[in-house]
Amino acid sequence: MKTADPATGDAVYVLQPEQGRFTALSAVCPHAQCVVNAPKDGKLVCPCHGSQFDAATGALLVGPATQGLARYGITRSGDRIRLGKRQA
Repeated sequence: MKTADPATGDAVYVLQPEQGRFTALSAVCPHAQCVVNAPKDGKLVCPCHGSQFDAATGALLVGPATQGLARYGITRSGDRIRLGKRQA
């Protein structure tokens, strides 16, 4: 699911890489600030320069980006998920 950072309005993907486990990753590539494509085959790919990121962790797989995607905190209450703050 794609949503937005409530503080900045930047795009964020909330993903479920495994049953019952959720992660929230910035959809903004740290290389040139392009919005990465929706997850496919376990990867998030930047359409601008081809950087690839692991869809479960945000870790950098292929450059030219030099770091992974920023992560966000998530809280879960029953069937509701709430996006937290961007983590450093």
